[in-house]
Amino acid sequence: MDAIYEVHGLTKRYGRTAALNGVDFAVTPGKLVGLLGPNGSGKTTLMKISAGLLQPTAGSVIIDKVPVGVFTKAVTSYLPDRMALPTEFTTDDAVSLYADFFTDFDKVKANAMLADLHIGGRAGQNRFHEQGHTGKDAALPDDEPCRQALPAG
Repeated sequence: MDAIYEVHGLTKRYGRTAALNGVDFAVTPGKLVGLLGPNGSGKTTLMKISAGLLQPTAGSVIIDKVPVGVFTKAVTSYLPDRMALPTEFTTDDAVSLYADFFTDFDKVKANAMLADLHIGGRAGQNRFHEQGHTGKDAALPDDEPCRQALPAG
């Protein structure tokens, strides 16, 4: 069975420190995969590279036979364990950013959801940050262990 997620020789360096050093593995459809390791072992770095938020120093990540890029953003998202947007962002700012970043982002749906939750506009800034955000309807992978478990594929 063809792999749906592949990592080939992935390396990410921050100065002299290697967060990832020549990582290789593949995941086939129907598998449940967990990344386990202590803080600083490269789990978040791997997910950020997979979501296209960081560039690797070397190597590649392939998602459904496509290198990470514009097309893979439509099928993957990254949900960090902490707020990823600047604290001065309002809900309007976040909706505009996501609409620019994701070609399939539905501004109307996002604004309707925010209105249903009574979160929005400049006045809703603090509630937006208190509630957190997901950016898209489905957020995978999740950067907090055991918060969600979904099968790959």
